Amino acid sequence: MADLRDLLPFTKKLSLLHMDADAGVRKPVSESMKKIFSLVDDTETGYEGLSSFKINQHDIVVMDANVPNMTNMQLINNIKTAKPEQHIIYTTENDLSMDEVVTLINAGVSAYLKKPYTVESLLETIAPSVKIAYKQMQQRELLERTQTVKEQHEYVIQTSKEREQKLKDELLYERKRLGRLMQQIKELEKGKEKTADKSPAVKHVNELTGAASKLALQEALKSKISKALLYLNIDNFDMINTIYGMGQGNKVLVETVKRLEKFLPNNGSLFHITADEFVILLNEPVENQEKIFAEQILSLFREAPIEIEENSYKINFSIGADRGEGMQLFVQAKAASKEAKEHGGACVRFYQADSDYMLTQRRNLYWIRMVKEAIEHDKLIPYYQPIVSNTDSSMQHYEVLCRIENKEGKLIDASEFIDIAKKAGLVTQISRIIIDKAFKHFSSNHYLFSININRYDLEEQYLEELLLYKCDRYGIVPKRVYLELVEDISISNSEVIIKQIQRLRDAGFHIAVDDFGTEHSMLSRMLQVQADFIKIDSTFIQDLATNQFHRVVVENIVAFARKTGMKTVAEHVDSESLHRIVHDLGVDYSQGYYIGKPVSKSRM
Repeated sequence: MADLRDLLPFTKKLSLLHMDADAGVRKPVSESMKKIFSLVDDTETGYEGLSSFKINQHDIVVMDANVPNMTNMQLINNIKTAKPEQHIIYTTENDLSMDEVVTLINAGVSAYLKKPYTVESLLETIAPSVKIAYKQMQQRELLERTQTVKEQHEYVIQTSKEREQKLKDELLYERKRLGRLMQQIKELEKGKEKTADKSPAVKHVNELTGAASKLALQEALKSKISKALLYLNIDNFDMINTIYGMGQGNKVLVETVKRLEKFLPNNGSLFHITADEFVILLNEPVENQEKIFAEQILSLFREAPIEIEENSYKINFSIGADRGEGMQLFVQAKAASKEAKEHGGACVRFYQADSDYMLTQRRNLYWIRMVKEAIEHDKLIPYYQPIVSNTDSSMQHYEVLCRIENKEGKLIDASEFIDIAKKAGLVTQISRIIIDKAFKHFSSNHYLFSININRYDLEEQYLEELLLYKCDRYGIVPKRVYLELVEDISISNSEVIIKQIQRLRDAGFHIAVDDFGTEHSMLSRMLQVQADFIKIDSTFIQDLATNQFHRVVVENIVAFARKTGMKTVAEHVDSESLHRIVHDLGVDYSQGYYIGKPVSKSRM
């Protein structure tokens, strides 16, 4: 077994990426690795993992065979394309055949590990790769320190023999590793138990309720006769599982199926799709049959709760309905069910392509695709807007802003896509990319700069480690960095978030609160985070010349800031007259188009 004491001199300077959809495996292993490696990132999907890898170029990658939204070979090839010498450890629950092992070796996988595994067995597996990666890192650092061609030439001559020996050692290691893998395959094949596939009949039936399954629905939708489809989703079913337990929840599902089956018309069929989702298919329905039947279902369950073991469950459905054929009928009825849930549930909605809800969903899908493509193709562009002193016009710092460059080369402001990025779980990927690019840019100059931080960055609890890592990597002291807390961070009751902010402040980072004066920024939370700066929301700035109430608000914010030792920044100062007003009101700094428009790094 690999001795941890032997590995620590190597791992404490290396980074690791852990990709596994199973949080029960990913989180404990990653937490253990954080005590050993200098930086550990963990991701649930292949898409997130690849994005993280492209940003941080981890030394070791541990990836599961079944990470979502990307095949294992696609992920391996993408990683190897970005960094050919990358060390990849492959984990899987399945026994691998000889052909599968050879395929992985040819793809560049360093080793593989059968699940379930322990941290100790993982360390044993990655130990050879760790030592090679450490040597590679040392070589990179030495080359970076070698500035002149002459020095590089001398370095090549002096180390050529060492590299030759290293290549021989690595070749020997690869041969030994291949031998070990082949031996593992032989041992696994000896003890492998053959299991028969489930019969087609079982696959067409939901194991819990006995109702026809989604696979059976797919078969039924192939027929060409006219159909109506009702998509039923139980409202707030998670509450039943949470409060009463999954066992009780399963009993509710069984009783729900029994009741629906008793209530089916002669031309109706019931399908149990997922835990709390059902489909009723009506073949050759009469006029308005699906509408009448959906209302009857709602009434039936509303008037007669399900009774199980002295507990009473009032079941409501969000029902979507549509007529047509094929899987498109299923997709559209499901979308209508989501629209019903959006309207509060316990109702039926018929699919309409031009409804406000559907138009919104299409817009959301457009922006989600836009953001994903920008992340994948490196089209997230940082722009930098100056903030200057109202007293002597000196430069205070630059705010880092995010833009997307679309296929036509047009730059899109973050206000267009950031909200949907949050809903789609993409915002922390954006933060990581912009943080890396900003640190890389400001490593070559002396300017101070600010980065927007949202609650998702703090809830995922990666920010503190990442910022300190970037400071160390790019040689930037924390006091050069301002962290602008946006949205509702200032009213969060989470002690985890507050403590992170306090630790970041203790590490030397400046804290600023954005959009001050809106409903999000409560004074008690302001004092808890001990902000250095507060940015007065543009709502109160833009009409100061004509709005006396906003003028009073700004005066009071300035007075509050002075008494608590904070500086103030006015946003959206877009004219000379407005600049004079905020100066006269005592605001310390200004930011806006009059002061300077956001510019790319090439124009700073």
